[in-house]
Parts: sequence; structure tokens; C-alpha cells
Amino acid sequence: MEPDKQFVKRLKEVDEKLQVDWNYIQQRWQVVRDDRRMKLVGYDNGKPILHSCDKPYHVFTVQGETGEYRQLDQRVIDKLHEIDMYRFARPTDFLKEVEKEEDDYRARQEKRQSEYVQDLTKDNFRRLQDAIEKDSYGRFGGR
Repeated sequence: MEPDKQFVKRLKEVDEKLQVDWNYIQQRWQVVRDDRRMKLVGYDNGKPILHSCDKPYHVFTVQGETGEYRQLDQRVIDKLHEIDMYRFARPTDFLKEVEKEEDDYRARQEKRQSEYVQDLTKDNFRRLQDAIEKDSYGRFGGR
């Protein structure tokens, strides 16, 4: 059995290493991730011992809630997004995070602005104080 090319394209958009295979025993589609790589398992006299992880691993079997056959459709893509919470958080969580960052940014800006105004006020106060002292000693006012 061959999966629909459009579905495979959408699947690859989620993760390039994902693929869908037909399980002839279960008569169901299975989503697998082809993550072939070398794995370090130890050392022998200072030389690394590598083991080839050459089998794709099973992500999940595509089936209905009661185990019935289900076609490959958007629900499979949605489930992949749901189970990969690290990369695909819910949109509401994403929006909350963005709003929190904006609130933090505004708070930092307001704090900087407040500190700037305080510094200007202190500087102006010192200048006014100096001017008053100079005037009280007769340097200003023409006496």
C-alpha cells in the first residue's frame, strides 16, 4: 500500500524524518521516524565503540479510538503536533508566552524610563541648588 503523496508532503513538513508505512500484520498505517545514526556504546582501549541504530522507530499506529482502521488525514498531522509538545506548543500557550514577553519588555522599558527621569530630576535639582547658592553669595542679582 502506498500513502497519498499530498499526505506524505504534509508529514515531511512536520518532520523530514517522519514516514508512514503499512503494517501488513495489523492492517493499519504506522507513523515511524527514520532516525538512523551511530550511537556511542563504550570504549575499547581508548577507541570508541559505535553501534548502528539502523531501524526506524515506531511513533504510533493510525487507528480510530476503538482500534478501527482510519485513513491518513489531518488528524494524524494534528496528533503529531500534539505529542511533540516541545516543538509544537498549543497556540494559546504560544500567545500567552508572547504576551508575557511583551509585558516583561514594557515593564523593563518603564523602569528604564523612570530611572532616566529620576536621574534627570536629581541632576536638575543639583543645578538649581548650585544656582541658588551662587546667588545667595552675591554672584547673581547685581548687588
